Order: sequence, then structure tokens, then C-alpha cells
Amino acid sequence: MTRHLLILLLFCASCFGQAVVPNRRLNFQPAATTTGNLNVDWYLTMTNGAIGTVVTAAIMTNGTLPVTSGLWSKTGTGKLHVGGHTNNLHSTVTVGAVTIPVDFANHSLCLSNTSANEFTTWEMDTSIADRKMTIAGWVYLAVTNKASGQPLFDLVSMQGEATGQSVVAQLQSGPSGTYVLEIESNPGGVTTHSSNINVNPRTWYWLSLKGDYNTGVGQCSLYVYDTNFALVGSVTSTNSVGENINPAMHLGQNEGGAGGNSSDIFCFEHIVGAHGAKAIQPLGP
Repeated sequence: MTRHLLILLLFCASCFGQAVVPNRRLNFQPAATTTGNLNVDWYLTMTNGAIGTVVTAAIMTNGTLPVTSGLWSKTGTGKLHVGGHTNNLHSTVTVGAVTIPVDFANHSLCLSNTSANEFTTWEMDTSIADRKMTIAGWVYLAVTNKASGQPLFDLVSMQGEATGQSVVAQLQSGPSGTYVLEIESNPGGVTTHSSNINVNPRTWYWLSLKGDYNTGVGQCSLYVYDTNFALVGSVTSTNSVGENINPAMHLGQNEGGAGGNSSDIFCFEHIVGAHGAKAIQPLGP
């Protein structure tokens, strides 16, 4: 069976000697009216880790539904902390026989953006054989607009297993007031950017990224919602591939430019993944 990898790739630096991440309660959502149910293949709860705890493989594995022995492994020296509960779901989430209520007080994954281009990788090894994948969840865009350079932060990505051609949900926080979400892809090895979705710094958004490599051409789309569950925008892109997907989730990857500061704490909450027939778009909120 084809093996797929879910990768948590995060930039960090010597900054991780700082104090633990506090429980962030930004844009806290009251209990929402259930609008439906999301039937997914996995859901990251993180409730087995105390807030402020440095994330370990055991916390990652036991904090993922369904729990699978040896699910996560790590490379690199950076640390990721368990954050608090901030946002509610808009729909219940079902994983196998377990249904998560909309007001489930899960924990989040948080990391600080204080330097560029140092990476730590959390890798999820799943055994799936499909060419369609959707990853979705709340993301807090911590970094503010940079005065110079063009820092790019890869948030969620998928790659073709054979060619490596990728589709990435990316934050661009460059100069001249540019602060947007976009899809970065590389058809035929050529880096290509989609049109933009304007967003605001230090704000939560629900992101849903789908890669469908089932048709011989990679059909990719990104949907973005605000904390009122209203659609902010959507964009599409393509890749010149037809192959199985290697799904990856990047937590705050800084591709270039100067790092941020200790107040730039990216957080990721209610992260879900679905593949095959379950990989609808948008997946939630």
C-alpha cells in the first residue's frame, strides 16, 4: 500500500529558551449552532498535553484521533508548545465512531516566529492510497507585515509522490501593505502563485486546502473563512501531475526575510484531514 506522510514542519531558532506559550484566547467563539457534520479520517485534539508543555511524540500520537502507535516522529531541534482552546467548530466532527461537539475544548499547537529558516519536522506516517486530500482547521496568522523583504510562511502543503510537485497554502507578509493568503505550486518545476486572498495579521482564519491529483492534472483549491464562519475568499491552481499525494502540514515555515519576535505566536487548532471520498472542499468550517 502506498505510504503517505503528514509533516509538521516548523521554523524556529534559539528563541525556544523563552517562557512557555500562554493560553491564547483571541477571538474566542461562543458555542456555535451546529450546521452539519464533517466526516474525516483524523483529528488533532492535543488535550492529553498540559498547556505550555513542550510537544513530544507521545503527546502528538495520543492527541490524534484515531490513536495509532508510533504515529508521529520528529527531526530537528525546535520545540512546539501545547496552546489553549480559542475557537469552536461550526460543525461536529466525526472520526470513526467518535463525534466531536462544536464546543469541544481541545488544545492547540503553538510556536513562536523569532527567526527565519530553521526547521523542525513532525512527521505523521499514514497508510493511505489515494490522490485526493483535504486538510483544514483554524490558523492564527501571528506575524505582522514586514517592512522589507518578502517572508513567505507555508501553512499547509501537498506534494506528488513521484514528481514532488507541490500545492501550498501560503501566507505572504511582504512590503507595501501586502498581507495575503495564496496557493503556491510548481507545475513542471516552475514556482507559480495564484491570485490573492486579502487577510489581516494577528487574526484567526479557517483554512481548507484540497489537492486532487486524480485526473492527470493536479486540481488545487484554497478556501478561507473568518471567525464568523463567513467566506473571505477562495482561489484555485493546477499542477501538471497525475499521481498519489504526499500530504504535509507546515506550521509557520518562514521561507525568507527576517524573523519576527516573541509575540508572533502561530497557533493551529481543530486540525482535521480527509482523503478519498471524504476529501470534500471546502472541508468545514
